[in-house]
Amino acid sequence: MCRRFERCLAEVSDEDVWWRPNEVSNSIGNLLLHLCGNLRQWVIGGIGGREFERHRQEEFDERQHISASELLARLKSVVSESDEVIGNLTAEALQRRKQIQGHDQLSTISTFSLTGALETLRVGGLLMARQVEAVVGRMAGAKRTPPTTCSSCAS
Repeated sequence: MCRRFERCLAEVSDEDVWWRPNEVSNSIGNLLLHLCGNLRQWVIGGIGGREFERHRQEEFDERQHISASELLARLKSVVSESDEVIGNLTAEALQRRKQIQGHDQLSTISTFSLTGALETLRVGGLLMARQVEAVVGRMAGAKRTPPTTCSSCAS
């Protein structure tokens, strides 16, 4: 997952990572922060039982223009920690029931399924965002359009 993001982010500027056609749209940067937040909540905290603090709305409110390299470093860190949690699961742990984000009694296996589905949708959204930004930007009257879809996102 990280390699694809790394290739895509290498093809855009930090400014492009935070570009949005209007204030109600999310930038690629916001979506990456949200992806990290979800992995922390569902895998690291929910499945792994590790302490974490999440301020979900801040993932969407962020406007400080964190660099693409810093966003990628955060994603790699969260994916690495998630891999560690998953790698340490036992057969018994996979059957244990959890309560995560108000969802009662999800088994760890169900949590993986739900997390995978959610993240697939978000990754798809990121990839699609790269493809439609230019069109949406022009329709919304944006003064500039972002670069076209990166070759890694198109595959």
